[in-house]
Amino acid sequence: ARPEYFDRPAEERELVRRKSFTYGEMTPEEAAFDMELMDHDFFLFVDLESGAEALIERADEGYRLTMTQAVDSEPPTGFARSQAHPPQLTVDEAAQRLDSGGGRRVFFQNADTGRGNVVYMRYDGHYGLIEPA
Repeated sequence: ARPEYFDRPAEERELVRRKSFTYGEMTPEEAAFDMELMDHDFFLFVDLESGAEALIERADEGYRLTMTQAVDSEPPTGFARSQAHPPQLTVDEAAQRLDSGGGRRVFFQNADTGRGNVVYMRYDGHYGLIEPA
């Protein structure tokens, strides 16, 4: 069971958790399987076919796939590919987008490293950051 989400005021939010790991190269189907297995809402990986860093997340019917670069191939059945590419932001700018956009996460290309990162809202109302090792 997941804890209830605490709606902490934006001015009290802090980055309290950083997770660094090596993204695995895999297919979107494998990423979706791992995401479901871990009961996560999203999952970062490197697309095996294109080498692009990617985010997979649950969508209304299936999964949404967002990649850091344009890819010509069609997404697998059950996957919708976002036409928008993640913006280039600093971690602070990504956190500000969370405050203003009302979403639960921001997938972005870190302006300092050029790598795909996610800033997300934690259950305690603070921010978490996932970045490549």
